[in-house]
Amino acid sequence: MIALHALLAASDREPQSVVCLDGAGITRFSAFQAQALGIAARLREREAQRIALWSDDPYVFACALFGVLAAGKVPVIPANAAPGYLADLRDHYDAVLDDSELAAWCAARCADNATPGIATSDTISTIATSAAIDAHAPLTLFTSGSSGTPKPVHKTLAQFDAEVRTLEAEWGAWVGDATVLASVPHHHIYGLLFRVFWPLAAGRPFDRATCADPPQLQARIAQCGAAVVVSTPAQLSRWPDLPGFSALAPAPRAFFSSGGPLSPDAALRYAATFGAAPLEIYGSTETGGIAWRRQSETDAWTPLHGIAVRAGAAEEGGALEVRSPHLGHDDWHRTDDQAAFDDAGRFRLRGRLDRVLKLD
Repeated sequence: MIALHALLAASDREPQSVVCLDGAGITRFSAFQAQALGIAARLREREAQRIALWSDDPYVFACALFGVLAAGKVPVIPANAAPGYLADLRDHYDAVLDDSELAAWCAARCADNATPGIATSDTISTIATSAAIDAHAPLTLFTSGSSGTPKPVHKTLAQFDAEVRTLEAEWGAWVGDATVLASVPHHHIYGLLFRVFWPLAAGRPFDRATCADPPQLQARIAQCGAAVVVSTPAQLSRWPDLPGFSALAPAPRAFFSSGGPLSPDAALRYAATFGAAPLEIYGSTETGGIAWRRQSETDAWTPLHGIAVRAGAAEEGGALEVRSPHLGHDDWHRTDDQAAFDDAGRFRLRGRLDRVLKLD
């Protein structure tokens, strides 16, 4: 594992190690470093400090994100790029960096060739010395705003670093060298962590495509081999009814699911087909990951490595409370989910204590 703030200056990772797959195309670590540092050099020439960052391409987004951080700017990550949505966020950013510029800035896809205006691999070490990233650099994410004004959530790179280390402690040895395939975007915390930050920190390749259905998954698996799939209940619950689902081969090492509970029926269909239900992650943008479960084993949630949980006062509804390195402080954080604990320290969610309803 390499700390997120040290990625662009990393000298102990093989420059030819694979960062990203795109069909037959391969992008290597040296190219990622060079492209991110080239973006940082351009951004230092601009006065804007808070940069609203958008790209549908997870690799281009990753280069731009670390370029923004290396330039000493603050990445602002909107949940989507709709003009009305960005207008609602106007007070939270100074400039927008999107594919209209990044397509040219990050055009090089060949890991072995430098792009004009971007540092070559021979000069990365020199440039990285003056492009260090603050371990506690701030980032801003947003809720989707689908039922109200988008809410900013301010986090630090150190919080994300703590979370990817949690994920690696839980599943790193098991996931191994599998390529990360995803059906989720990288603009929300779940996709950002599982699709960008965790693979980069662990030296594990991620796929450039966003998979929509089993045939596309099969095509990507055929190209990359061993894989894990990062998805959501809304997608996972529908895939078993689509052609090609049961024929995925080699079978993914794991399906990860987050964003809501996966139905027991869907979980058991995966268990029947692949030998185990998806790994479900419970958490939120504010808290990061809290717990996990696999419904082919139990419907109770097990706290993630290093996460402390408890039930709050009964007279206040018994809300789940969390203390976690993902929070950025050492205090207990009260969620709006009611929880009931068993003797093994696991818990089951008993509903919301506020008036929020999440549907798909």
